[in-house]
Amino acid sequence: MKNPTGKLLIIYGAFLVVCGLAGYLSNPSRAISALISGGSAGATMMALGAAIDRNPRVISHAATGLIAVLTLVFGWRMVNAWQAATGDAPEKTFTAVLLTVMTLGSILAVIFIFRQRPAPKVAA
Repeated sequence: MKNPTGKLLIIYGAFLVVCGLAGYLSNPSRAISALISGGSAGATMMALGAAIDRNPRVISHAATGLIAVLTLVFGWRMVNAWQAATGDAPEKTFTAVLLTVMTLGSILAVIFIFRQRPAPKVAA
């Protein structure tokens, strides 16, 4: 793979898998959804990264859209987790920190993808 966006997607996918595993290990009896969602989103990103040389424009757009959706979901869940952690559920602090890291990682991934896009060609 020669496309730097593909490498980023594979790294980002692995990051999501690790975060899902961390969420699961923090509460194995109640956090199986963290493992499933982190694993499936991570595997999807890694597959997009591996396939990006086949159709870089389409895959780059699809990955950017998916990361944008994940960023919104992580951000929404992060706000809810911090509200709970600072309120009556301090046990949610780890979840809030993890979701904050995931949100920031997703924002950085989107920024990186946008910076890798070629400049538009100007008609002469």
